Amino acid sequence: MTFVKSIVLGMTQGISEFLPISSSAHLVFMQYFLGIKSSQVLFDVLLHFSTALVVIILYRNEIWQILKNFLKYKQFKTNVWSRTFWLLFIASIPTAVIGLFFKDYFQKVFENISLVAVLLLVTGTLIWGIEKFSKKKDRKNILEITIKEALFVGLMQGIAILPGISRSGITICAGLFCGWKREETVRFSFLLALPAILGANCLQFRELDFSGQEILLFQYLAGMVFAFVFGYISLKLLIQLLKNRNLILFSYYCWILGLIVIASV
Repeated sequence: MTFVKSIVLGMTQGISEFLPISSSAHLVFMQYFLGIKSSQVLFDVLLHFSTALVVIILYRNEIWQILKNFLKYKQFKTNVWSRTFWLLFIASIPTAVIGLFFKDYFQKVFENISLVAVLLLVTGTLIWGIEKFSKKKDRKNILEITIKEALFVGLMQGIAILPGISRSGITICAGLFCGWKREETVRFSFLLALPAILGANCLQFRELDFSGQEILLFQYLAGMVFAFVFGYISLKLLIQLLKNRNLILFSYYCWILGLIVIASV
């Protein structure tokens, strides 16, 4: 992998990780059109770790409050941060089950670029539908979110293991479908991403065989830096866009890109 390609892939990961446009699909497309044939598992792990750091930094105050209060399970109904922790824990269960038992099956989808493009069209349709038909009045705060709703959002995140299905897109759509407040939805979505991303990275890292592999230190570092910088910008942008109800623009983007890829391969 060249230095320029690592930067391009880092920028791609950073921009697409948080916007509801599927970072996995964009990495598949970009690697295909850049002619990168061999698997870049280590590089992908490092890029995802960089964008996970963005969530940790932007939501550091919330994470600290959760860590301070998570043991107060007896206050589950009244303590915002204790409830947040346990709802995140509950929502992570279906994601973990799907990831552990269906990962190998879903991995095969990465090899079919046309199917990835079709799934991107599905993401666009979900975003369009939720913005057109969801309840106009967001009402539920974290203390009103139910365990069933948390499980539903976690299930949707598990489905997003499929490349082309945007993790942020499908979890935000699920939260809005349940009538959550937009600020609660985006915060829950990205806090929920942390155990999923870090857990998946740990599993992938353990399975890596470094024997005979060339570790491109500077290329990997450049990709990580660009993933972090552009990830920070894109997450801030998404938070602002959610306040203004402009997510439907991303549905058009997903449709256009998906159709272009289908026509090109």
